[in-house]
Amino acid sequence: MNQTVFDTELPDALTRSQFRLAALAEMLPEAESLVEHPDPAHASRLALRTAEAVDVLAVGLLKIHRSSHSNEGERAALLTQAIAPISEALSALSATSRVFVCLSNPDTHASTTDSQARETLRKTRLALHRAVDALERTAYRVENGGARVQVALLRSALNAGYNPAPSSPPAPSSPPHRRGGHR
Repeated sequence: MNQTVFDTELPDALTRSQFRLAALAEMLPEAESLVEHPDPAHASRLALRTAEAVDVLAVGLLKIHRSSHSNEGERAALLTQAIAPISEALSALSATSRVFVCLSNPDTHASTTDSQARETLRKTRLALHRAVDALERTAYRVENGGARVQVALLRSALNAGYNPAPSSPPAPSSPPHRRGGHR
């Protein structure tokens, strides 16, 4: 069994995917306000951010998929289970990106109704929740402490509509060190 792919590529893919999801969770309230109050320039920026996130998540998904083939047994099954919800989130994010493109162009804005845009954003929020659940289970099993902390912050962000997480990855967690013989 090739543990190298699992041990080196997977934690990085999980962390990068989690940070992109956190950025998108932060963006959803802005997106919902754009449906009510269109701002083409802002919608264009959100379309670009969403497209960039889709690229990063696609790379992360590829690494998770590759890691699932490089492992056996429980780890392979765990990784395989994470693929579907992350794929669903990618699909929802692609649809959300198209909504932003429509909102950024006054000529095409009329082709997307407010109810269609709201429904797309609602589906995206649900898909992000499922992807977060999958990443949380995977990060827990991989025993990537920093990823577990990030998933907890991300879940908070999705539920609250904003992202309190820092913009840089958390430091790996390590057990406290004791000095001397004091307990």
